[in-house]
Amino acid sequence: MAICVLFAFASFSIVAFSRVLWITLLGEINEAVGVAFASLSSGLGETTLLSYSAHFDRDVVSTWSSGTGGSSAFGALSYAGLISSGITPRNTVLIMNVIPFLMGICYWFILEHPEGITEREPLLGKARTEGAALLFRSFLRNECIKRAKYQVSFRVGTFIARSSVNIFPIKKTWLLAVLQNVNLVILLCEAYVPFLPSVWIMFLISLYVGLLGGSCYVNTFYRISQEVPPEHREFSMGVTSVPINGGIALAGVAVLPTHRAFCTYWRNKMRS
Repeated sequence: MAICVLFAFASFSIVAFSRVLWITLLGEINEAVGVAFASLSSGLGETTLLSYSAHFDRDVVSTWSSGTGGSSAFGALSYAGLISSGITPRNTVLIMNVIPFLMGICYWFILEHPEGITEREPLLGKARTEGAALLFRSFLRNECIKRAKYQVSFRVGTFIARSSVNIFPIKKTWLLAVLQNVNLVILLCEAYVPFLPSVWIMFLISLYVGLLGGSCYVNTFYRISQEVPPEHREFSMGVTSVPINGGIALAGVAVLPTHRAFCTYWRNKMRS
């Protein structure tokens, strides 16, 4: 956990001072390093804490998922609020360093850790890695929901879905992945040949995409907490997050040529 806190602190600090300590080119490189540190902190923290959640009440999965759904909206709103109040972007990012500090305080001093936790040998064959379905959600989010206003509706849908598992649990998570593929085809067609009559339909689609993605995430981990034997639950929680983060990484790679291809297509079409 200490590594996650240090990476998070380093990410904010590197981004904040990237263009103060170095020339522009090195500043851009440092910003990329800062973002990479943030990703390392997020990925390691997710794997660690999801595994650790196996030692607590099963409702922790729901509250964890709800928190991750709301955190992105909170981060964006808090940054925008600080900027709007007249604080410079660099100082705003430095103020954000309070987040990893509070995270460490909560983990080491507030959380009541269960007793008698022992290390177990990983059993990959026993893990229920249903998070592979989230690969489709990750690509869809990165490629087809790019505009800020669409992101808002997407985040709202994600937050609602990740908070709903105790009320509306879904066992057939594979169906959610299939529906996400349908959305992917529709949105790619819309990007190539626009056919939707109103932008409000896109907002609804963005909300729907968030609902599907959030539902797939929370129900996958909820099913693990319910169905996997206790002796394998901790490892299953951790290993399931690997394909989720892998899907996000693949989406980041795939979005570059895809976005470039669409931009080239529309640029040539407008010139002709």
